[in-house]
Amino acid sequence: MEKSVNVTTCTEGEIQGFQDPCIGTYTGKRIYFGNIKAEDISIIDIAHSLSHICRFTGHTKEFYSVAQHSVLVSDHQTTLAEKRAGLLHDATECYLNDLASPLKKYLSGCGYSELENEFHEVINEKYNINDGFTPNIKKVDLQALFTEKRDVLNKPNSDWGWGDEIMRFEETIIPLQPKEARALFLKRFEELFPEFN
Repeated sequence: MEKSVNVTTCTEGEIQGFQDPCIGTYTGKRIYFGNIKAEDISIIDIAHSLSHICRFTGHTKEFYSVAQHSVLVSDHQTTLAEKRAGLLHDATECYLNDLASPLKKYLSGCGYSELENEFHEVINEKYNINDGFTPNIKKVDLQALFTEKRDVLNKPNSDWGWGDEIMRFEETIIPLQPKEARALFLKRFEELFPEFN
């Protein structure tokens, strides 16, 4: 004989609460996707979240964070403006997660890119970044990608069908744990953005 299960039902208001187009952040802020506000953007949330998001959709030999990747891209820039923009070039992923580039391309026209651009604009405005993704940042981002392919992927020699001409960095990437990556990201932010300390 089957036992009956006592199921608690949600009220209409509780159900509606689950349907709000928003997320709660590490610091307790609520980010509404239809109303992105600069005052809701927090560098603590960005550092914490990016340090817990794994690059390559997690298909790495060991955990390697977007936060560490962001510091790598920043460190390989030459001007202060590009170092600042390089550190925050993936900050939107704090709120939208790290979607693989092929998936972003597949989803083009579905509104994701437009939402990502809105977040970029608000973040760039809050932290006084005039151009968040310059050609040099794109170049270094690709160099980081292929250096990461060499150092953190399980199958580094797999053929992606492109990128053979892209220079890799000389240094070997040693993945950090989330707490270390978060601390490194925040340290770099304090160095590059003293007006926000």
